[in-house]
Amino acid sequence: MVGSHRSQSSVKGKAPASRLAVGYRRVPLLRTGPSIRHGHPQHPVLHGHVGPGFGFAVTTCCGPTPQPNDWLADGHVFVAERRLLHLARRCHAIGAVPTGCLADVETLCARLPQLVPDQPPVLLHRDLWHGNVPPAADGRLHRIAPACWFGWAECDLAMTRLFGGFPQRFYDAYVEARPPPAGWEERCGLHNLYHLLNHALLFGGGYGGQAATTARRWAQG
Repeated sequence: MVGSHRSQSSVKGKAPASRLAVGYRRVPLLRTGPSIRHGHPQHPVLHGHVGPGFGFAVTTCCGPTPQPNDWLADGHVFVAERRLLHLARRCHAIGAVPTGCLADVETLCARLPQLVPDQPPVLLHRDLWHGNVPPAADGRLHRIAPACWFGWAECDLAMTRLFGGFPQRFYDAYVEARPPPAGWEERCGLHNLYHLLNHALLFGGGYGGQAATTARRWAQG
């Protein structure tokens, strides 16, 4: 189980909420020069802020769903306890996911240190689908409606691919400026399990089945 991962100690000396809270204003997603119209952005702004640990100074929401953000030093424990298991238990309690999904989420959470390499906690948007990234008149992409916390950068990259993806120039610029850990593309499904569980909780329908299929795939390796 999750308790066997590594230390679950909370992070001390965290920054106050007034320094970390992010409002619902437009923030550039890509720094771009005149060549943006030709598909050559200079570099991404995303993930330039490293945090004191995994979490956030206040509770944030993904859609209407509150996200527990109490700080932890271990990213694998944070994602397991504060994200995947938290939502899987809520979905299980209301029957939003098939029988067995919660057990599969528990299994994959115990395997997270083997599935995801260690990475620093950086400031995430964490609801980074194309609907939250409207283009500006000058051609730049902006990000709005964040569900922020400090976590693994590849979580945001995974979300960009959940509902159709971003322009290829975004990925080219990002990888050039901040090369992700090897295998990040293969792990997109794992990171997007959180959003499938959230959609199952909020909307029901086929999202519960998609979440269960994803959990089973990663639980079995």
